[in-house]
Amino acid sequence: MARFEQQRVLQSIANPRTGEAQGTLAVADTLQTFGKWGMEQYRKKRIVSAVEEAQAVEPSTQAPAMRSDMTETGQAYNEIVLAGHAAAIKVDYSRHIGELSMQYQNDPQGFDNAAMAYKAEMMNNVAPELRAAVSTDYDAATIRPSLSIRDTFQKNQVISSANDILQASNVFLDDVAKAARAGDLEVMNHNVAAIERLAETLDELGRPQEAQQLLDGMNAQIDKQIVLGRAEDAIQAGNGASFIQNFIDNPPEDLTPDQVDSYASTMVAMDNRYQSLIKEQQAGVSIETQRTISNLEIAAKNGLLDPEEITAQTEALFDQGLITPAKRTSIFNDILANEKKRQKEATDFSSVALRLSGDDSIFVEPKLQDEYFEKAVMPTLANADPQSAQMVVVDYVQRMKRVPTALKNQLSTFIQSDNPDRVAEAARMVDKIDDIPGLAKSVFSTEQQAFATNVLNLMANMTPEEAVAQARKLTDPNDQVRIEARKTNLEAMRKGGFGVETLDYTEEVRDLFNPIFGGTQVDALAEANLTKEYKTLVDQYYLAGMEIDAARAKAEQTLNRNWSVWNGNAMKYAPDKYYQVAGSTDYIIDQLYSDVNKEIVMDEPIRKADLRLVATEETARTASTGAPVYRVVIVKDGNITPLHGFHWSPDVARETKRVERANKKLLEEVQQEAEFSQPAFEQPLDTGRGY
Repeated sequence: MARFEQQRVLQSIANPRTGEAQGTLAVADTLQTFGKWGMEQYRKKRIVSAVEEAQAVEPSTQAPAMRSDMTETGQAYNEIVLAGHAAAIKVDYSRHIGELSMQYQNDPQGFDNAAMAYKAEMMNNVAPELRAAVSTDYDAATIRPSLSIRDTFQKNQVISSANDILQASNVFLDDVAKAARAGDLEVMNHNVAAIERLAETLDELGRPQEAQQLLDGMNAQIDKQIVLGRAEDAIQAGNGASFIQNFIDNPPEDLTPDQVDSYASTMVAMDNRYQSLIKEQQAGVSIETQRTISNLEIAAKNGLLDPEEITAQTEALFDQGLITPAKRTSIFNDILANEKKRQKEATDFSSVALRLSGDDSIFVEPKLQDEYFEKAVMPTLANADPQSAQMVVVDYVQRMKRVPTALKNQLSTFIQSDNPDRVAEAARMVDKIDDIPGLAKSVFSTEQQAFATNVLNLMANMTPEEAVAQARKLTDPNDQVRIEARKTNLEAMRKGGFGVETLDYTEEVRDLFNPIFGGTQVDALAEANLTKEYKTLVDQYYLAGMEIDAARAKAEQTLNRNWSVWNGNAMKYAPDKYYQVAGSTDYIIDQLYSDVNKEIVMDEPIRKADLRLVATEETARTASTGAPVYRVVIVKDGNITPLHGFHWSPDVARETKRVERANKKLLEEVQQEAEFSQPAFEQPLDTGRGY
């Protein structure tokens, strides 16, 4: 990825120089000012969208996932989804009824039992809103196949005795009762004709009394079921109690008192069952409503839905009296709070984007750096090739002078992966990051750095699988035999001698860093600190598993990353890496000179060249945040005088204001000259560089 393309990737994440980062706090105002026409158009658009989403759902015999019916969009969606669900169910049970008809073509009772068993299983998967309709439709669909099977049964069954006839009649009597209850005259008359034929057969067999009893029983069953059917209709219409009372007070004249009592008892039981079912359904609706309200509260608090969608659902619930005014206000407050949070995040992210665009004077808190990397940078890397992603990440770390926590965790996980290619990719990234100048300190352990270096070195002559396996052996922290052997080797190299490679840290530092960058000589103070750090790094890397030359190279890389020249001297975490104003750091020595003379009284005057900044543990810690502080030391006539208790850092805000004042003054002078039609003196704006 080219350099300008990297910048475009990063800058596209947030636009800090526009007002788009202000967020939106106008949800409440929109509710008041949005016209009726606009709301109606919006409502229609959402309904159409809901219908299209529902039509995209594949019809299934399983109960579909429903949306809240508290809004019109939810109702429209649910209607379409339920229609598809109902169609799928009907296709499925129609096919199954056909299969049962073939399987039980000579067994009416077997067909009925199998059909009822299938119905019971099927109803478990039917949406609650369709169960009553599906149940009725299924019963109707089984009647005609049942009639056909019974006709076949009647024709094929050889009735050799009256008992056989009476047993066969029971099947038809049950169907007569069901048809009479449902008011299905066609089915009822069909079964009545079948029973009458059986009665004629009984009469022909010389059993006229039993034939008459069969007909009387059939007529009594018809009368009873017709009455119970009417009672059922009244109960479902909400008039069950009054219908039952009216039946008791004004019973049909042809019924005996015992029959009236029997019918009334059955009706009361039916009404009780129905009322229990209604209560169960109401309880289910109440639970669903509470779930809807809970989901709305979660969405409002965490910004999981569009604010307008949350507002519409909340208003619908409020209009139906399902939430209190206090609950409505609470949800709206959460919406506004979340919008304020988004606004703040956008504003904060704009400061990160400015830092990424090259404004090093902006200080960004580590926590904000982490959030920006996770939410703005990482999503852009998902579809990028490894090389482009690596360039973007390295550029981000280089500009922030810090490794984001998410990146550290990801690379640490990748290094432990079983996938050699992923391990190699992580090793390259670790090596690239460790080579970034100005990075305060490596976030990776010595063992991780040693492992990454070994993987890259070994891959020159091995496959990734072989290199990773060998690197794990070389850096195994649990291999005490290897570690002790390396400690012995270190001691031998420090002592030197015949046949042993000599390890002289001081001489190696002088060879590597004296003179340091730009030909600057390293004085005794810097040399001592360089040697101490170099020794520590070489020993650590060697014990962690690197070969001695690789450990030296890694130590040199680390020192080059954090050491540079400032004010004519070599130092660690030089301030010009962190405290630029208008592209310049010349002001730093002037500020330091001024501040020291204000704070410290010396017997002899202090020159700027006498002042030194020295890095401490506090410097390393604060450098990781991008704003290091330093110990001030005076080096004069070979004497080193540390100013104890005096940690110092450049005042960027003070210098920024000074530059702004200088530029403003210059601009005013140019404007005044222009008013007198005099050529403006071509004096450059103050850059803070002193020229």
